[in-house]
Order: sequence, then structure tokens, then C-alpha cells
Amino acid sequence: MMLLLCKYQSKALILGDQAIVSGVNFLLGIMLVRNIGLHSFGTFSMVLIVVLGIVAINQALITAPLQSKIDEGDTTDYIKQVKGLQVALIFVFTLVLFIAYQVVTFLNIHLEGLTFLSVLMYSVGALLFDFNRKQLYIQKSYFACTVKDFLAMGFQLIVVFYFFEGTSISLLLWWLSAGVLLVEIPFFIFNYLPKIPNVSIVTHHWVFGQWLLWNALLQWLSGNYFITVGAGILGAELVGVVRIGQSIIGVWNVLLQALENYIPPLAATIYSKHGWYSLSTYLKSLTLKIGGAMLVVAVVLVVFRDAVWELFYGADLLHYTFIMYWFAPILVFNFLGFPFRFALRTVNKTKVLFEAYVLSSIISFVSAHFLIHQFSIHGVCVGLLLTQVVMQLWYVYRLNQISKYESSTHSFG
Repeated sequence: MMLLLCKYQSKALILGDQAIVSGVNFLLGIMLVRNIGLHSFGTFSMVLIVVLGIVAINQALITAPLQSKIDEGDTTDYIKQVKGLQVALIFVFTLVLFIAYQVVTFLNIHLEGLTFLSVLMYSVGALLFDFNRKQLYIQKSYFACTVKDFLAMGFQLIVVFYFFEGTSISLLLWWLSAGVLLVEIPFFIFNYLPKIPNVSIVTHHWVFGQWLLWNALLQWLSGNYFITVGAGILGAELVGVVRIGQSIIGVWNVLLQALENYIPPLAATIYSKHGWYSLSTYLKSLTLKIGGAMLVVAVVLVVFRDAVWELFYGADLLHYTFIMYWFAPILVFNFLGFPFRFALRTVNKTKVLFEAYVLSSIISFVSAHFLIHQFSIHGVCVGLLLTQVVMQLWYVYRLNQISKYESSTHSFG
């Protein structure tokens, strides 16, 4: 009975923690749109796109190898060395951001008041927030993680709700970063002190994460290329509209992100103990159960799009509700990628992820300008959906090949 209680308590904490993170991000988006307007929100969203790209690279080289490594012994020393590796990578990101900022300044590209330090602090806060979450999940410290995230996310909500008066985007980034760093830095330092990593740790993370790194870069380029080109052609307001659509389906991504934190270690254990058949059976069952719920959510978003949009963003933006016709199927196809990626990462076939992103990137680069010039914001949405469809179809094709190799009696497709 106690084991059953602990099992469901852990799942409840995981879902609750993700609900806090996704819910606060959603509320922040609503308040920012209302407080600073769609254009400034678009500028903030462009910064967020850059930061999410940095976090994706960090996940490929740091947290994904950390999550997937199976170690029967004490992992304390390993975690300390990974934290040392994380510190080194933060310095690398700082240098890259500084160079990028200088290049943009030299080219006289208008930054709308953004400063290098504000973007850097916001990026570091996001990196530490993500790393600490992953470490606490590995340690199964779900309650501590929930408390940490409640404090970090709660401070951001308080800043926007009570103090931010729309003076500048840089000031907003400083305030949001301050609360996150005040929570995340103590967690990072005192939950195992960082240690200089040895060569074997660095090698392990590079060998495991090299394909995930290229995946992250290509995913960022292909997924955001349509948005970036659209911003250049149609203006920053387009980025704000697309971000609103992403935020609405992001509420329903609470479950998906919880799975991202919970499933990889479990999938690795199933595969190591019971093999490919058990892994694929488990992931199939997961897909059917959650996929049905996602399909219902997508239908609800389309049917009640006007009511949902007006409730959150007001009547002034109702003429943009058509975007939910695009983001509802994007939600479904985005979900389908989760079990596929879990399978590929578990059997260390991360090169397949790279192949899928290469295909989607090619489609993005070839079609973006034509679609956006011809169909405006609809062209951006078509591109975002098309890249998702192409990737999922490629995953299905390659997983069937892998399945035939792993077992002559079972196919994943």
C-alpha cells in the first residue's frame, strides 16, 4: 500500500511541477501581451527563441547524456563532474552571445533597447533552471523540484503582475532573471558542488550528445526559420501572434513535458532489463492512451477557439483566432514525436533524429519565402505543420527498420 502511495505521489508531483512551469509561462504570456502590446511581445518572443535554442543545445550535450546514463554504483561523483562541465559550457555560451551581440550591433540591426547583459542573465537563468530540474528528477527529489520551480516561476509572475510597467524589454529580462537566479544558483551550488570533469566524462557526453547537438541546431533552425523569415517580411507582430498560438497549446503540453522528464530513465531501464519488444510495447501503449486525449484536446481548441482566445487575450485580437486551425494539428503531430524520440534515444540511434531534422530543414529553407510571400501568416503555419509531419513520417520509417534489426518477430510501426 505504501509503495502504491509513493508511486502515485511521485507522478502527482511530476505533473504538478510541470503544471506550475507551463501554467506560469502561459499566464506570463497573457499578462505581457496585455501590458506591453503585441509588437513588444513579439520582440520578447524573439529573445525567448534564442534562449530556447541555447537550452536545447545544453540539453543535447549536458542533460540528455546525464538522464540516459545507467550507473549501478554511486552517481554522486559523476553528477559533480557534469556540473563542472555545465559551468564550462555556460562560459562558452557567454562568449558566443557576446560575439553575436557585437556583430548585430556592428551591422546596425535595431535591437529595440535590448542589452547584452540582460539577454545573458536571462539565458543563464534558463540554463540553471533546466539543469537543476533534470538533476532533481534523476535523484527522484520531486518535492524539492516542485518547491524550487514554484519559487522561481512565482517570482516571475509577481514581477510582471505587480512591478513591471512596460518601461523596456531589457528591464523586464533583468527582473525575470533576478528571481530565477536567486533560486537556481543556491540549488546548483549546494546540491553537489561542481567538480572539474575528467576526460572520460567529457568524451561520454560528446559521443552521446553529438548527434543530439546537430539535431538541436537543425530543430531550432527548421522550427524557427519560418518564424524568423516571417518576422522579417511581416514584422515582429507576427512572432507575437505565433507565440500566442504556441502558448495556448503549451498549456496542454504540461503532460508532454512531464513525460520528457519522467520517461527517458524509465525507458532506458525497460530496454536494458527486458529488451526491444518490451520497450516498443510500452511506448505503443503510451502513444495510444495519451494520443487519444491529445486528439480530443485539439478538437476542443478548434471548436471553442473564439471563447478561449477572448478569455485570455481580449476581444481586440479575435481576428487572429484562425491560427488555432493550424496549431491544433501541430499539437497532435508534436505529441507523436515524443514516443518516437524516446525509442531512438534509448537504443542510442540519435542519428535518426538528425536525419529527420535535415529533411525538415531542407523543406523550410526551400519553401519558407514562397509560402510566406504567397500566404502571409498562413504560410508560416503551413511550414510549422509541414516540418512536424515530415519528421514523424521519417521516424516511423526508420523505427520500422530498427525494429526488424532488433527483433524478427516485432515491428514498431
